[in-house]
Amino acid sequence: MDAKSFGAFIADQRRTLGLTQAEVAARLHVTDKAVSRWERGVGLPGAAGPSTAPDIRRINSHRDLRHGQRCGFC
Repeated sequence: MDAKSFGAFIADQRRTLGLTQAEVAARLHVTDKAVSRWERGVGLPGAAGPSTAPDIRRINSHRDLRHGQRCGFC
């Protein structure tokens, strides 16, 4: 998946759940600036290195974001 498609997917899921970028960032233990970059298609999680951001592609359900549960990769 390219950065633009990934960003559109993340933005759509976040809006569907009624979350802000800051709320998603807090749940994934990243900055809101990182979420913004992903949504704009400027970068992908982990682009600066495997340990700098979670692999958001492994989120299996909306529950992980909606309830702030640890996703098994955070």
